[in-house]
Amino acid sequence: MKIKYLEDQIAPELLSKNNLNINLESQSKDDYVSIQEIQRIGTALQKCSHLKKLKLNLDFNKIGKKGALHLGQGLSSCINLKILILGLRCNQIGAQGILNLGLTQSVCQNLNKLILDLIDNNLRDQGLQNLCCVLESCSNLEFLQLQLGVNKISNQGIIKFASSLTKYTKLNQLVLYFPDNQSNIGNEEMLHLCSSIKQLKEIQSLTLTFPSGRGCFSDIGDALSSCIQLSVLKIILAKKRSKNAVSKDVYDFLSQLQKSNSISKLYLDLSGNKLDRMLDLDLYSLFGGFKKLTSLALLLRHNNLGEEDISKIVSSLQNCTNLVTLKIELAGNYYIDEESIANLFLNLQKKAKLKALIVDLGFLLFIKLQLNITRNKINNQTINIIKNKIPFYQLFNKKQQCVHLKIIKISFFQGNNFTLNIICSPELQRSLDFSSVILAVRSYNLEQAQQITKIEETYENIIFQRILFSS
Repeated sequence: MKIKYLEDQIAPELLSKNNLNINLESQSKDDYVSIQEIQRIGTALQKCSHLKKLKLNLDFNKIGKKGALHLGQGLSSCINLKILILGLRCNQIGAQGILNLGLTQSVCQNLNKLILDLIDNNLRDQGLQNLCCVLESCSNLEFLQLQLGVNKISNQGIIKFASSLTKYTKLNQLVLYFPDNQSNIGNEEMLHLCSSIKQLKEIQSLTLTFPSGRGCFSDIGDALSSCIQLSVLKIILAKKRSKNAVSKDVYDFLSQLQKSNSISKLYLDLSGNKLDRMLDLDLYSLFGGFKKLTSLALLLRHNNLGEEDISKIVSSLQNCTNLVTLKIELAGNYYIDEESIANLFLNLQKKAKLKALIVDLGFLLFIKLQLNITRNKINNQTINIIKNKIPFYQLFNKKQQCVHLKIIKISFFQGNNFTLNIICSPELQRSLDFSSVILAVRSYNLEQAQQITKIEETYENIIFQRILFSS
């Protein structure tokens, strides 16, 4: 780590402000923050009793429990903090390191937002118990986010942690990530967790990662449906590792959850779970049971879905009469054909209240649409299309006199066979009315560069950007 880079981030003029952001994430094995540098950070923080917000990113630095102690000597002086964000992923601090962090009562009592990334720190159950002891002083917390994956936490550790959650009576937003602890954490433990969350009367927004396929899903859904203030729910189902489909688990969960009278935003990530039995259970029909649902994100990547599933989605979402925002991700479902995608989009764009639509099928094309539809008032829509052969201009019907494409943004990658001729195609010109086109280019070969030059010379409204682009 370059000393000058550290000094720039703890310069006196920065330390005198109410907000401080220190980013020393390690990028390589030769780039670790040294113990001496951690000491300097700790010493600098001792002068920051006035701080209201601190964001400190030390991910991937292996500071250990000794480094946590030096850091804690500084953090213990930050007694006026309202917001604390600590990135300590992969730092080997262990159970003792949690206690060394200096999160004393004088520091925690004023916190209303706390984000801790403690992934891969060998915490085990004792470390989680130590964390619970530390958090007992955070009586005014309104927002809590904990990332605790890869820490060898047992089912008993989760149950004890669940019991401690009931003490945070002012929490209105809770985010809990337990990735890669699934071998020890089952749905019975998650039920304990959700039962504790049910007692948080102020909870309005909840994000949880779930292990998959171990029963209790119906009880979990029932527990969460009882959270009378809960309006935003994000569920991430762990990728299935066995051959058994988890459709019934999800069906049982949603069947109970739809009893909620408060959920308006639902994010459901079922990616990689082999949901090829959805048709038998008519899972999609359950979304219509959420009467107050205005925003739905349905992530179904890599699930062996086909055209019949798309038909079911189209049919069921017609019953979601209050939807304003809809996101569907279907990348990696190679049994879905182009006609199904066209039908999906053409049907969804008819929904009267829908203002934002994202249909993501992959990364080859990224199209941002600014639509002005007098009748339906759809303000913006986004479509991602994975197969080069899809003639995406066919998704729109100019005869409707209501769809006007304003912006196209296309990414492509060196080595693929995607060509830019589609932009110049007469079919596209006839079908779509666009005023500007932005092509985001990650890398390109000589042939593609020649195409770019040709298009730039032909169309003044096309702009190329060479940027790093990810789906």
